[in-house]
Amino acid sequence: MKTKLQRLTHYLMAMLFGLLGFSACSDDEEDEPIYMYGTPTADYIVKGTVTDEAGNPIMGINISPSGTLTPAKTDAEGRFKTDTLSYDGPYIFVDPDGDANGGRFETDTLHYNDFKCTKVGESKHDWHMGVFELEAEVKLKKEE
Repeated sequence: MKTKLQRLTHYLMAMLFGLLGFSACSDDEEDEPIYMYGTPTADYIVKGTVTDEAGNPIMGINISPSGTLTPAKTDAEGRFKTDTLSYDGPYIFVDPDGDANGGRFETDTLHYNDFKCTKVGESKHDWHMGVFELEAEVKLKKEE
């Protein structure tokens, strides 16, 4: 049997959680989850090509969202592709080889609005916005 203090504590906690945006839980296993509050999410495919100013593909350029430890690299045709669960931009393009790929290239940065965005997949649930492809053609300048 609950004491008055326990009931009051339970009531106050329920009000606090309600104000903070938490929904009530149910012990009934048949209940569907309630999606009252949340953050919309999407999956992204980030791809494109990296060339020099003359249009020649550049191999070995590192492409990574800021803060990511494992970058994607361009292939021999200058193409890159990375699948990610969220847009963790801006994307940074770095020449780690220096002269090995035809000269030293300046670092460049692309933000979300620098990419062409196309929806390529449907939503998985209420808070999922779908799968989007972000595509860019990047021209890097040679360092002087």
